[in-house]
Amino acid sequence: MDLAARNERILQLYRSGMLLKEIASEVDLKPHTVGGILKKLGVERPSKPQKRWNGRSDTSEKIADLWEHGLCASQIAERIGMSQCSVSQELTRMGLTSAKTPRHRYDGIGGIGGRGRADKSAFARMARRT
Repeated sequence: MDLAARNERILQLYRSGMLLKEIASEVDLKPHTVGGILKKLGVERPSKPQKRWNGRSDTSEKIADLWEHGLCASQIAERIGMSQCSVSQELTRMGLTSAKTPRHRYDGIGGIGGRGRADKSAFARMARRT
């Protein structure tokens, strides 16, 4: 089969409604090659729809609503059937914090430390000595 006949066959199969991968297997080519041939023949194929974020989705609304009612990320995740990580990411994306407790807390010795760790400041070391 010469190239002109092959290209005509590809065009005919495409116009009949076949997918590129089906045409490719029929004429023993790769799907992207079939797409390139159709482009050279002047066939305009529909482009993929562009995904755009246009505000909050229904899930985002539910997450924000539950967050405003005082539920933590794990409770929200359990209620709507998502992972806690996904809920936390969504809260962060919406500008809400997913942490209910302050990042640092008083360590009981006179300094501010991370979660349960004593502070490394000179003041905290002095307080521990006494």
